[in-house]
Amino acid sequence: MAIAFDIPELQAAVAVLQAGLDGLPAPEKRTLQDASVIGAVFWDQALHALHAESTDTLPRLTGRDLVRHRSGRGVEGARG
Repeated sequence: MAIAFDIPELQAAVAVLQAGLDGLPAPEKRTLQDASVIGAVFWDQALHALHAESTDTLPRLTGRDLVRHRSGRGVEGARG
């Protein structure tokens, strides 16, 4: 018989994160959802191709520390 375990701290952290995301304005929430489709690392131009409004919402998400500019290898002309 298998014994089930849970991680209460993880559940609490997920609940706090979910509450914060639920409180986002719809355009910012959509930008995060579209970025997550691209992957954990995404490029601004790929996101803009999916969601043109991300030109405005991406800086706001960066300001909320929900996404971060990543230095290093990238695609010429794109920030990721």
